[in-house]
Amino acid sequence: EPPKEKEPKPSKVKGGQAPISEVTFAEIARTMSAESDITDIMEEGAGFMPLTFNNDYGVAKGKDYATVRESSAVRGFAEAGTGADEDLGEDIGIEVDELLAQMNVSASGEDNDASPRKSPRHSIGRAIAKISVIDSRASTVKSNAEYAAFSPRSGKKKKSRKTAHTAEIKAMRKTLEQVRATSGPSSEATANTLTCLAELYKNEGDLDSALEICAEELNVRRRVLGPGHFSIAFALNRTGIIRLEKDEFDLAKQCHTEALQIQQACLGENEHNPDVSQTLVNLGDVYYKERNSLKKIKSNGNNAEYDNVIDSGMLCRIAFAHDERGEYVRAMHFYDEHVELLKSKGDNKYIPGIINALNCLGSLNKKTGRYVEALDYHTKALHMQKSIPGLDKFEIANTSVLIGMVEFKAGRFKKALALFTEALPVQQKKYGKKHAVPARTIFNMALVHDELADHIKSMSLLEQSLTIQKSVLPQDHPDILSTRMYIARLHSCAGNFDIAMPSLMGVLLSQKQLFGPKHPLVADTLHNIGICHARRGKMNSALKSYEECFTIRKEILGYEHPDIAGVLNSIAAVHASKKRNEKALPIYEAALKIRRDALGDSHVDVARTLSNQGVAYAALRKFPQAMKVYTEAKKIRETALGPFHPSVGDSHVNIGNVFLRKCAFTEARCEFEAALFIYSKSPLRSDDPKIARTKAIIDRVKRDEKLCV
Repeated sequence: EPPKEKEPKPSKVKGGQAPISEVTFAEIARTMSAESDITDIMEEGAGFMPLTFNNDYGVAKGKDYATVRESSAVRGFAEAGTGADEDLGEDIGIEVDELLAQMNVSASGEDNDASPRKSPRHSIGRAIAKISVIDSRASTVKSNAEYAAFSPRSGKKKKSRKTAHTAEIKAMRKTLEQVRATSGPSSEATANTLTCLAELYKNEGDLDSALEICAEELNVRRRVLGPGHFSIAFALNRTGIIRLEKDEFDLAKQCHTEALQIQQACLGENEHNPDVSQTLVNLGDVYYKERNSLKKIKSNGNNAEYDNVIDSGMLCRIAFAHDERGEYVRAMHFYDEHVELLKSKGDNKYIPGIINALNCLGSLNKKTGRYVEALDYHTKALHMQKSIPGLDKFEIANTSVLIGMVEFKAGRFKKALALFTEALPVQQKKYGKKHAVPARTIFNMALVHDELADHIKSMSLLEQSLTIQKSVLPQDHPDILSTRMYIARLHSCAGNFDIAMPSLMGVLLSQKQLFGPKHPLVADTLHNIGICHARRGKMNSALKSYEECFTIRKEILGYEHPDIAGVLNSIAAVHASKKRNEKALPIYEAALKIRRDALGDSHVDVARTLSNQGVAYAALRKFPQAMKVYTEAKKIRETALGPFHPSVGDSHVNIGNVFLRKCAFTEARCEFEAALFIYSKSPLRSDDPKIARTKAIIDRVKRDEKLCV
């Protein structure tokens, strides 16, 4: 018997959100191990429209942010990570091993095309060039691809598989007769059985028969449920996918457009829904099939339809759907196409649309780790804005915030803070102080203060941002979830694990409901959960979260993205904490190579990995190597953060520890005293644990020095 409900009706998000503690954050003390490497600044494309779009978020106040279908995996996740710390063994995971093997091959020179310092933009560019058919629903044509992959010598296997499909079709037809007899020809059970039968025909390659069954299914569902039921949209999408396989572009577009209209009628103004995003992606597949759909519209001289494609903003909506799903490279295609189409019109009225698309392209490049390109797009948008007479200053302020976000990712924290500080009053004057846009800028300022070691100021700004967001946004909006996650992360840094972990788990549950289990934001939260586990000593649980994060980031962002380096750094830190330094070192090296290639040699994240690498070298008594990387890390930090940042003091402590282990007491004491002086000049409180530890070790060095004399 087929299932009674093939596609469950959309339901509201329920629960799963742990409350944020209202306890005042009195002290933030970072530990010196298991660095988080999360530098997430509020993403303008993370579930809502860019700043420069007029329909902020596309969500009316008071409405639920998303309508989702809760899977059993999501329902069961609420209890994950709360049990005993299980033994995961010695392995770091096959995917990390594969990455290390690939990097070793590249380093050995076997890849003749590889340069010594290859930027990730080259691989992303190749990926864009290779994508000729954008098809995010690869599973729908999997069987046909399998048949095509068989060589003539494997015809027997192909024949046996086709025979199996034929048997399944016969069995399903028999089931259909039974269901019609028991439930009636016009029943939901009959419609569900027809769905299964159509899928079998499609998998066999009999698309005409599949379309006939889909048409019958649609008629049954319309009689039973009515023409505007949500499940009709699913059936229309399935029909459109088959039409696309037959290269029937107009009919496929008609199916997906009708499906989109039904979904929007059911959900009202709330378009942020996984099913709506999928329908928009389906429309994008039609436009880009064989990369000639839009060219076909233009070449046929059907200018009315061509103009409608542009003016309706459909390309931007499709791009946004890909962006929301974490499919950043595909989103770039549609924004690029949108910009070129608007430029070809040669009309000044399209300049605002070009500016919006350029800013979106900048944000997407930032998400893919291409910060130089991101800055170039935003700078072009800013110059275009300044050339428009009488343009409102808040438009320029919004673009300045986007530039600040790139500067933050590039490690230029003070420049980012200056841009945010300048833009905030303009945004508050335009939108009011209680609005999501200035709240987002306040959030970004909090992240900069955290990097500059002013943790109390960071927490204060985060709480201010969260208060505003709660008053104007739905409780499961991505802005609120990101702010909650970062507050929980700071609690974790301070050792308040009982506050941090429930909040992180609640954020993760909500993110999985909104975006699905494989999304960059889900990976970020998993990374923070791993950090929280590591800080309280549950290294095996930390490693499990890190590896899940690594898998998601690898699939979505690719091996060369800076975020991959971040989670590799954390994985290596777990092995180092378990005294498996020989295993940790090659992982640190892989993280370091990615960061150098993506961020440059002078980025603070490079210094983080160098510092952790030094700890592993020192543990193996490889003091010259440790001293070399510690010294390089200190120079980077002094240049990027200034001479009185606590991390510069940390570098002095690390160097002092090497001298101490070599019984060079005078040199060690000088380093520790230098660290203490820097801590006293930094934003750290006078009772910070780092200061107390450094004072204690100076006293110890003095005693040991006297004993040796």
